Parts: sequence; structure tokens; C-alpha cells
Amino acid sequence: MAKKTTPAKSQKPAPRKRPTKVKAEQIREMVLPLILRMMNQGGMHAYHLDAVASKLDLKIGHITYHFHRKESAVMTLWERYITEYRNLERGFTEAADLRQVFVFNLNFLRLNYKYRGVVMFRGGDLAAIANNKVRELSIDDQQQAAIREAIDLLTRNGYLIDQAPKNLTDTVAMQYDLALRWGLNAAYHLYTPHNVGAKLEHMALVALHALYPLLTEKGRNEFAKLAEEVEAGTFQAELAPIDPDTLPTPPPKIRKNARVEGATGKKPRTPARKKAETPAKKKAEAPVGKKADVPAKRRGRPRKV
Repeated sequence: MAKKTTPAKSQKPAPRKRPTKVKAEQIREMVLPLILRMMNQGGMHAYHLDAVASKLDLKIGHITYHFHRKESAVMTLWERYITEYRNLERGFTEAADLRQVFVFNLNFLRLNYKYRGVVMFRGGDLAAIANNKVRELSIDDQQQAAIREAIDLLTRNGYLIDQAPKNLTDTVAMQYDLALRWGLNAAYHLYTPHNVGAKLEHMALVALHALYPLLTEKGRNEFAKLAEEVEAGTFQAELAPIDPDTLPTPPPKIRKNARVEGATGKKPRTPARKKAETPAKKKAEAPVGKKADVPAKRRGRPRKV
């Protein structure tokens, strides 16, 4: 008799790999640099949330969870721009010279170039300008205060004329502010879009040249050295990053009901609401010796026999 062959045991299938879950904050930090690059290339009309989702291979719900409208993402980028500008404003020291002020000019222009799509959109929309002032997200007052501080420090350190007429100082400060604020726009008119990033040093020097009527002999010599270094391409300093991928990370938000370290273990329970006590319905009791009233039956049609 033929031996019975036992069927071979089937091999167990390999366990499925669970899809890696991407945290919400990681998606947010993936989306913002891409939106900034798209805006820098073609402005506000160049990007849509659907295109952002398809380029990152995400669902549209992953995007709208953070930004329900495209303007919300632009507003978040503008807040990052304000954060970087406020860090940039702290660059002056008591021993400030023309070189330090020139570095401030250059870093400011590099920051505007990094956020150029957002800056030009927010700067050209009247409603956005008004909203910035209401929400204290405007840099106008801080920029003018920084320029006044630079002029005072340069005067104290002997680079600008002391006791200059006030109207001349105010005119120079206004021209300096305009040259610095609109330097990026002027660069796009003077150079091709691909060469603007390489010409920011020249525009920073043009802004510094607005101070020339107030420069002393010491200041003019320092300005001539800076101009030679810029023309020769040998100027070196610690500059702000210009890559859109280098966005500042916001501080973590603290929830209202978050647990505090060092507190006792369990989260306190909220007391449950008590139900309103309703008086119980009492059954109608028949008096002693009498039967309870029984409701009469409905009289219907007599049945046919």
C-alpha cells in the first residue's frame, strides 16, 4: 500500500508593515517651506493647496487640518518673517561702525529675499497692511527705531557729523529707510530675477550711501573700504540664511488643561452634573371600600356573527 503523504505546512505570510504615521507638526513643517518656494517663484497665484498636497504625496485633509485657506499659510509665514526680523534687529552693539550697519542692511535684504513672495504680497495688499498694524505684526515702527539707533551710534563713535541740523538728519534717515525698504524691489528692476540674490550686497551699499551727507572723514574712509570689498567680491561676514528650508521653529504651544510636572498623579475629575430631581408620579389610590375607577372600554362596531 502506498504511504499517505502529509501535505506540507503552508508558510506563514510575512506580517504587514504598518504605515508610518507622520505627526501633525512634521506635516506643518514640510508644508511651509514648499509654499514659500512656490510663492517666491510665482507669487500668491502660483500655489494652491491641492498642488502642495500632490507634491508632498499627502491628502488634502492633511493640509487643511493646519491651513483651511491658502491665506492662513501666508499669514503663518509672515509671522515667521517677523520673528526672524526681531532677532535680526538685535545686531547693533555700543561699538557700532559702518561695517556693522552694512551687515544689518545686507541681512535685512537677504531676509526680504528669502520671504520675497510673502513680503511683496503683504506689502501690496492694503487690507493686509492694516491688519498687520492691528495685530502688531508690522515692522515699520521697529525699522525706523533701528535706523535712529544706528544713526545715534555712528554719531557717537565718530562716523557721522555731530550736531548736524535736525532737518538734514531727518531727511537722511527717511532716505535711508526708503532705500533699505525698497531695495529688493529696485534690484528686480535693475537685474534679472536670477541675478538678484547675487546683487544684494550692492543694494545694501546703496542704502548705506544714503548716510553719505552726514559722514565724517573717518566714515568716508570706512565707506570706501567697504565699496572696494563689495566690488571685488571679497566681503565676508556672518550672514542670515537665505534658503527657504531654514525656517524658524515656533515654540511649542501649551494646552490649557495640560498636566503640570510635579503635580500628583491623576488628572482631577470634573464633577458630574446632577440630574434635576423630578417628583415621582403617585398612582391614584382608591378609597377604602370602593373600587378604583376603571376606564370604560371603547365601543366599536359589533362583530358580525
